[in-house]
Amino acid sequence: IYGSFILPWYRPYAQGRDLLDRNRQLALSSADYYFACFSDANYRILHFSISPIPSIQSLKDYLTFSAMEGFYDILTYYVKLLVERPPYTLDEIYTGVQTEEAGLYHYIQRYFIQLLMTLYGKYPETYQNRLSPDKHALGNMLPNQIMDYYFFGFVITMRHMQNLSFFDQLKCRVDQWRCLRKMRQWASDCAQNAYHRYLLMKALWVEHYGMAKKASHLLDQAIQELSRSDSLMDKGLFYEILATTKHAQFDEITRVKYLQSAVDGYRKWGAYAKADQLEKTILQ
Repeated sequence: IYGSFILPWYRPYAQGRDLLDRNRQLALSSADYYFACFSDANYRILHFSISPIPSIQSLKDYLTFSAMEGFYDILTYYVKLLVERPPYTLDEIYTGVQTEEAGLYHYIQRYFIQLLMTLYGKYPETYQNRLSPDKHALGNMLPNQIMDYYFFGFVITMRHMQNLSFFDQLKCRVDQWRCLRKMRQWASDCAQNAYHRYLLMKALWVEHYGMAKKASHLLDQAIQELSRSDSLMDKGLFYEILATTKHAQFDEITRVKYLQSAVDGYRKWGAYAKADQLEKTILQ
């Protein structure tokens, strides 16, 4: 519980790794397979963005323990769409694995749906189907998933806001401000987990309101902070967001440079299918 739900709020995610791994080994040695799977599931979710994406074989090793089989089915399904090939249709992302409504696996699957929709740039569809911030959803998520929810939500609304009605745009601005406040607090509690995200979000926010010079300064800071972060996922997604945002100060050479950095980041993370897809946009 401490390594999964408490420590990540104020210490780098990687510090919980040894605690959860030790707990998993202790549970296995005492033949408590349910708790071993539970520890392994939390370990994989908490470190999903900072560790190389797990191999399908490493996931199959745990499928023999039926108590947490649903989790491994979900993770295996979405890992394939990051590693082996991108989704051909939106239905592939939405369909996923059959889960019980409002159950634990249901919320885990909704998280991965939003993750893949954001990574593959399905912003209008993600906006319509984004994870609702109800207490049941947040109560079944680890700290990094909650931070991801607010980060993804901010990026999604910034990208899709221009296509909304005036009233919906006002609601988006309120949501964005809430996301910024949350991320600022998390960045204050643990800069290594969240400060680079906060700076990027603030840069996109101020640039949207015409403060290009301030946005440029914030982006330079954000890139420096990203180098201190453990997140392999962010080192792909971060640069892709930069490259695909229409910054007045960006020329085509800079845009391609950031796209290549994004491709390199995704490859280091192990999301080869996503990296290949993005690399095609550079060649085009």
